[in-house]
Amino acid sequence: MIVIPFVVIILSIALLVYWKQIYSSICERIRIVKLVDKIAGPVSIPILGTTWMLKWNITGLSIQLRDMGIYYSNKGHGLIRMWMATRPVVICIRPETAKLILERTDIITKGDEYNILIPWLGTGLLTSSGLH
Repeated sequence: MIVIPFVVIILSIALLVYWKQIYSSICERIRIVKLVDKIAGPVSIPILGTTWMLKWNITGLSIQLRDMGIYYSNKGHGLIRMWMATRPVVICIRPETAKLILERTDIITKGDEYNILIPWLGTGLLTSSGLH
């Protein structure tokens, strides 16, 4: 029985010490969700995102993503928003949109997904963030 009050006290102390970081993290998360949800995309549910609707074999997934790209492209969208669990993924589906993004030189930092390529490719054109 003494464990429960001890855990509550420890959690309260941690909350008091880290409240500013917790608050800023929550505010940043809300900002990202609002921005990403402005982009068209399939229905997502909390925690699972859009992973609940994806096919689990590579052929089915490829066909599904192709069909999704055609659907949103025909509606005039250049980007698709998907949520892989709690992580947003934005997919470019039109050449005009890709050109606008790829021609930008001010923000070229890559996502964490690119880190897996660094041991194979080094920090070249694909994986470099432009920083020296």
